[in-house]
Amino acid sequence: MNARASKSKAIVDPSRLSGPEKAAVVLLALGPRTHAGVWRQLDEEEIKVISQAMAGLGQVTSTVVEDLLVEFVSGMGGGAITGSVELTQKLLASIMPATRSTASWRRSAVRRVAPCGTSWAT
Repeated sequence: MNARASKSKAIVDPSRLSGPEKAAVVLLALGPRTHAGVWRQLDEEEIKVISQAMAGLGQVTSTVVEDLLVEFVSGMGGGAITGSVELTQKLLASIMPATRSTASWRRSAVRRVAPCGTSWAT
């Protein structure tokens, strides 16, 4: 039975959701400010499939949302991350116009990370 079969009942079992339905739940959980950037990365067919799944979801319990977010984060490759100047510059360049990202980077580059227990430098 497809998760969309009954809109009157809440979805309580994440294993019954299709891939596009899982993606729809995660995108909804991320909120509009975050998922807008994700939508821009999808091609037309992916947008169509996920938006159709989203429209047919109905109510999803908070437990299912939490389970799917854990599944999503777990699939990101171990969870460890490393920040660097190069990575930050690439990120800013990919999301901001060139002049704005350069200016933002220069302003933030002069900031120093304060030792634990002290406030952030501004």
